[in-house]
Amino acid sequence: MNRREFISISGATLWGLSACSRENFVEGPIVDSGSGIRWRRHEQSGLFETVSMDGHSLVHSEEGVGLVDGFCSIVEEGKPGREVRLTTGQSQGKCGPIRISLDHRVQSSTRDSSDDLLEATLTLQSLAEKPCQVYCGFLSGVRPCRNVDDQQVYVPISAAGLGDPENDKRRRMKDCHQTVRPDGFLAHYLEPQACDPHHSTTRVPLLAPVVDLFAENGPCRVAFFGSSTEPIFFQAKEGDSFRAWRLGRLVRLEPGLSQVVRVFLFIHSGDAAEAWSFFHQFGHKEDFPAVSWTNEVRVHYYDFLSSVAENGPRGGGYDLDLGHFGEFHVGLATQHGYYLSYGDFIHPDRKEWKAMPNDTAGPVTMTLEKIRARVDATRKAGVHPGIYMHYTILDEGSPLFEKMRDSIRVDANGNPTPFGWEGPDVIKKTWRMSHTSDAWRDHLIRQAQWIMELFNPDAIVLDETFSAWGYDYHKGHGGPLSRGGIELMRKLRQVVRSFGPDKALLASDCSMANFCLWGDGEAGDHCYDRLLGHELYRKPPIRYMAALGSKAWLPCAWLYKSLWPAQVDLARKVGAAVSVTNGWGDAFGLTRLPEDAREQMLRDIETMVK
Repeated sequence: MNRREFISISGATLWGLSACSRENFVEGPIVDSGSGIRWRRHEQSGLFETVSMDGHSLVHSEEGVGLVDGFCSIVEEGKPGREVRLTTGQSQGKCGPIRISLDHRVQSSTRDSSDDLLEATLTLQSLAEKPCQVYCGFLSGVRPCRNVDDQQVYVPISAAGLGDPENDKRRRMKDCHQTVRPDGFLAHYLEPQACDPHHSTTRVPLLAPVVDLFAENGPCRVAFFGSSTEPIFFQAKEGDSFRAWRLGRLVRLEPGLSQVVRVFLFIHSGDAAEAWSFFHQFGHKEDFPAVSWTNEVRVHYYDFLSSVAENGPRGGGYDLDLGHFGEFHVGLATQHGYYLSYGDFIHPDRKEWKAMPNDTAGPVTMTLEKIRARVDATRKAGVHPGIYMHYTILDEGSPLFEKMRDSIRVDANGNPTPFGWEGPDVIKKTWRMSHTSDAWRDHLIRQAQWIMELFNPDAIVLDETFSAWGYDYHKGHGGPLSRGGIELMRKLRQVVRSFGPDKALLASDCSMANFCLWGDGEAGDHCYDRLLGHELYRKPPIRYMAALGSKAWLPCAWLYKSLWPAQVDLARKVGAAVSVTNGWGDAFGLTRLPEDAREQMLRDIETMVK
């Protein structure tokens, strides 16, 4: 499915209730959708107990698990206790001091479609006098085939493992198309520690909380999906007969408060991309309307404070390349490498500084006015200007370092975590900062505010947002990084949009994470053999579209010449932009390209802009 064919998600609510009126919710013991889908409701509880497609039952009651049952157990000292099950015959109960209830609603995924979507909710109410942790979720006997071992899945697996060697101990799966093996199947969305009391690592990290099931000659496909903001795991061969799917998470309940856990069951006849599109409609909430200009960009120019001449002093390459923006149909141009140090990008009182302190040709004198002038010249050329920020790194050489030291991410052994980047823009050592830290999030928000105030770019382009997946073991503010990463993305986007409805925040997930969900698109450097160059990275349905949806994909490509065919292939499959760059990697810019490469690029770009 092409990016522009995805259903628009602007205005969709988190649980999708705005997409269907109350009249869409069905009543009565038997619901025949008219498209072959038939739901049967339990007469006493009102929950749905079976569903069939063209006369083929998708639930096998003799296996001991219904359409979508609920489960709950109290976690003590990290271990779940006795599991309480809710079924169509018993939809309410208690699990220790927690009152629990299960509900189902069947609705149409679109106003014109049949009743093809079931929403299951598990309501938890704490009667305890102190906070408690609950392991809870759903068990489903639904599958598109009679034999449990005939199930196949297509899931949007993070591309982080594509470059792993065959003997890698993590054994991360690479292909999105998998079979349910004799030992089952287990996938996690966001950090495993946040949803699964039995696992702290995962072989299948998901870019979206969607699992699409199918089988050879099956009557339909079945998809499960959850909320974009909540960790969840999907596990096959669970339940009493080891044939059901378990969808679970961990919930912390405060005394006297309630929480609702939701999942959706979608029956369809498309491919996984269809399930992804309805996840965006029902499982994700957009904070702002879409920015229109980003989807019009066909070429993204990215400059790492490049030089005019090969191996010459840095600083003038951007200005030279700007004269060729029109010829290459550049739509977005991003300034990178301009800053004093990583994490300490800009300050309104710092009018002049030395950038690129460790470059072999010497540092570059930069000023606020020079950056502002390039933004203005870019806009005058009819191109949208972007400014770079990194999501995670702080340079030890920054004057801010001692103040921010406590925000460094801590590993499982209690050690501060270095980042490892040692480029020409580094003063000393780089450290991996934690998105669980309020101080680090507040600092980056302030940096974004200054960048927008001082330079008025059309976009802030974040780098390596995928670094906000993981776990911080800091004793004070530790926990899953994604929770703080999501909050930071939403607040940064709020800052950027406060300067105008057409201002954009672009993530850098590189198909290894999904923070584009809370931004306006993606602009990360994925142009390496282990990512864009890997054939599975571009295998349709392309995995990252599960997270990106209809938003713009405007990658950076430092190896833009070396992997040009792969760039073009992706662009033609999903409408992504291609990238041309200067100052790193291939480092030809737009003026020093070999003539044959230049001519090929221009021919390919012309086919994209028509």
